[in-house]
Amino acid sequence: MVFWHSSIGGPQAAGIALTDGGHIRKHKGWGRVPEAIPDTILKHLESEYNGTPFQPRMGIGHVRYATAGASDLRSAQPHYIEPSSGRIMFCSNGDVANYQELKKLLGENGVEVNTENDGELLLKLIDFYRVSQGLSLVEAVKKMMSMVRGTYSAALMTRSKLIVFRDPLGNRPYSWGRLGATFIYASETCVLDILGADCMGDVEPGQIIEHDLVTGKIEKHQTPVTRRAHCMFELIYFSRPDSIVFGEQVGTVRHRLGRLLARRHPVEAEFVSAVPDSAISPPWG
Repeated sequence: MVFWHSSIGGPQAAGIALTDGGHIRKHKGWGRVPEAIPDTILKHLESEYNGTPFQPRMGIGHVRYATAGASDLRSAQPHYIEPSSGRIMFCSNGDVANYQELKKLLGENGVEVNTENDGELLLKLIDFYRVSQGLSLVEAVKKMMSMVRGTYSAALMTRSKLIVFRDPLGNRPYSWGRLGATFIYASETCVLDILGADCMGDVEPGQIIEHDLVTGKIEKHQTPVTRRAHCMFELIYFSRPDSIVFGEQVGTVRHRLGRLLARRHPVEAEFVSAVPDSAISPPWG
């Protein structure tokens, strides 16, 4: 089984998609994960499908912390399309700099983008190149990567395949681990810790990893990488203090930044307040 999860705590919405190798079932809801995907929903997703037991073998999930797009469930992920070959689900963590340019390109070719969410745009681009140029999904991902200026740690799932990939800059974190025979991909290593999985490293910048449920094969592909550009807000604000991001523990980095700030800008103060709450973390030594 392969599972991908974007993060552990988006406050606005959450979604999940599961496949048994033949069918895909999905759900999105408001709020944090326990409210958006309660146990009753999970039981429903794993119930019989047309009289046949539905036994999930692979899934993707996403929690929404909006940086682009409206606060509605259309902008929540996973996004999906319904081509004749079967439903395709998609999750992404990142931002596309040339969004309007690419949205215009799709519109001129009859492809409608219904939200302002980067994830939907990436999925529509991949499918556009797949159909218009007769490419495989992996080759369509490569084509998309050559056209997009921006950041994404993403996962694309069909009925029988999972394709995970990270932008060439490696701007947002993307880790992977194993729990027995299960492969887990996550935007924060604390997800792996919570699940009791072994962290095996990062999805490398520009890397594409393809899992095939039918054959059991795992194929890795590498696209060109010219430079790296990590997002500093992952270390300052977004990530949990116990996560390892860009090779360093987030809480430790924040403490170092605090010491450096105090040395460079010393002030006499009777009271110090941590703003935002990401500045409050356990002592890391």
